[in-house]
Amino acid sequence: MTVSDEKHESESVYYTLTGQGVDLKKPSRSKFGINSTSGEIYALRALDRDLPLGRPQWKLAVFAEDERTRGLVGYADVIVNLKDINDNAPYFAFTHYNANVTENGTIGLYVTTVTAIDVDDPNEGSNAKISYTIEDNQVNDNGELIFAIDSLTGTIRTDVCCLDRETHSEYTIKVVASDGDGLKVMLSKKLIISFLTFWIFVLCFFCVQLIFFFRLL
Repeated sequence: MTVSDEKHESESVYYTLTGQGVDLKKPSRSKFGINSTSGEIYALRALDRDLPLGRPQWKLAVFAEDERTRGLVGYADVIVNLKDINDNAPYFAFTHYNANVTENGTIGLYVTTVTAIDVDDPNEGSNAKISYTIEDNQVNDNGELIFAIDSLTGTIRTDVCCLDRETHSEYTIKVVASDGDGLKVMLSKKLIISFLTFWIFVLCFFCVQLIFFFRLL
């Protein structure tokens, strides 16, 4: 940023910066700085756009003082908008799901709905556009997939009829929530909760997946 002085050369102008992210008492903690002679504003450290710790916008104020007159000051408001990048993996709203279905039910019987959250900007491409898939499904004796999931809502339903509790009392499937390009870099952690066993896989940067049990009533 530069200012003009009709009476003096621009070299006589001294710039200072205040506002959000500028700590005048402890400059070493500031996130923004300014070149006092050129007016160039720059970031002093990496800025996070996304909640809960980040912010999408910073409001600053630049003051320009004429060093020759010492007292004539001009100022301008500066708004810094951070452009989103896809740097957050989606995560599930709950750490586990306890789903029950009735045996001998019809096709399309509601099982449960899984919900994932992505704190990236939903208006920036596909950064926060989440899609759901079943990666490891179960099949019946006819080789048919037993469960289906709505890729947009995460709603899981039976895809065959007439599940028999005496044949299979529970099923295990793996649900994946993906955003962006759906890259899968997997870090796994095993958790034991009550009589249900859950495996949570955090997929670095772009997706997360959750294994849970369905128990037939």
